[in-house]
Amino acid sequence: MNKESDILYNVCIIGSGPAGIILALEYSRLNPDKKVIIIEFGTKDQKGKNRLDDSIEVMNKVNHHDPYECTNKGLGGSSATWGGRCVMYDEIDFLDRPAVENGCTWRYELFDELKKYLATTANYFECGKPVFDLNALPKFRNDRITENFSEGVVTDSVLERWSMPTRFGNRYEKEIAKRSNLTLLEGFEARNFSVPNNNGKVTSLQVRKVGSEELKEIKAKYFILAAGTQETTRILLRNQQLFNKIGTAPYALGRYYQGHISGKIASVKFTGDPKKTDYGFLRDEDGTYIRRRFQFSTKFLVEQNLLNTAIWLDNPLYLIRSIGVVQCPLCILL
Repeated sequence: MNKESDILYNVCIIGSGPAGIILALEYSRLNPDKKVIIIEFGTKDQKGKNRLDDSIEVMNKVNHHDPYECTNKGLGGSSATWGGRCVMYDEIDFLDRPAVENGCTWRYELFDELKKYLATTANYFECGKPVFDLNALPKFRNDRITENFSEGVVTDSVLERWSMPTRFGNRYEKEIAKRSNLTLLEGFEARNFSVPNNNGKVTSLQVRKVGSEELKEIKAKYFILAAGTQETTRILLRNQQLFNKIGTAPYALGRYYQGHISGKIASVKFTGDPKKTDYGFLRDEDGTYIRRRFQFSTKFLVEQNLLNTAIWLDNPLYLIRSIGVVQCPLCILL
């Protein structure tokens, strides 16, 4: 018997990316008498290739990156290569409307609830103040993206904040090790959930050691999937008994994914001084880099039945002629 199978954990978290690490640290801090375990596929000494990513075949290489280019195994997950861009949810994402065929799965109350955790989240991601509205920063209040621009249907005050970027594995490894009620089990793949009464209640998880194929059983009151879109989907497809209570697995599981529709769609000509147009980043008082973007107001998106849309000014393209001609394409994100 391994020691993990002798313990009943309060929470078992599968995946040690930012979501898994934050959840584990916060829960173990707030509940010092509760036991938490994190299951992570990767290890510190892992090789460049791994069995999970090797099993993925990308059929459309024009529009999709190789899994090794966009995912990471090991403590910290994809934060090992992420760019540090931190964006707040928008109100429109929580409003049911015809554009989403009245199928919004996020209740509006969640939008207000998540605001309570902005400061804690910003602290973990090390992206400065939990402020994502330029007008709420005294240093930049009423500072517009270009001369003569005024906010209306189109706004320029929604902010992106940029972290160092924080590598969660390196940044929080020692903190995880210090927690006496927190266990990190690396080099194990989450395999099969046990649902003995077929009622959707999971009692244990079988994990398999990468390489040796050794099996362990993890018992917990609650299991949380934080393994990223790719691996969470794989685990759910393997464990369709989890859906017995609703009859069958959702049809969309493993068939679709959510992504951004993006492209350069237009050129814009401003009436003000072009030297006063802000194409790049600003720096907050604490030194954090921030960047604003054009965005339609929530009222306008609802009235026009549009999806959430944001527009970034791209760097101007310079054409070499006797006199310089500058174009300013916009990048639109739906």
